[in-house]
Amino acid sequence: MDDNSINLKLARLQLERLGMTVHTAESGGTALEKCKERSYELILMDIQMPDLNGMDTARLLRQIPAYADTPIIAWTANASESEALLFNAAGITDILSKPTDKSSFSAVLSRWLPPGSSRLS
Repeated sequence: MDDNSINLKLARLQLERLGMTVHTAESGGTALEKCKERSYELILMDIQMPDLNGMDTARLLRQIPAYADTPIIAWTANASESEALLFNAAGITDILSKPTDKSSFSAVLSRWLPPGSSRLS
């Protein structure tokens, strides 16, 4: 999920080339609604989202039983050690730094998804 349409298009293209089925949301509130409608194996979350930021959205997702253990990956340009601690406290599993290329996406997906997985939010 990302609120920048160019980032979103590039990420979608790279993830689809890796065999992922990608659903997108332009805001934290929209992401929560989509997650209530269906289940996802992994959530890629921009930290600076409109209406609800990525950390608040992750906290709310963790309150939904189906998402208690789902990997939530922070996708951000700001990934300092102190921020990583804050992300972890919000329920975020891992961090992926922007800009992101296909190999970075592949590495994080292989770390958190079982072989043969293909659904991503």
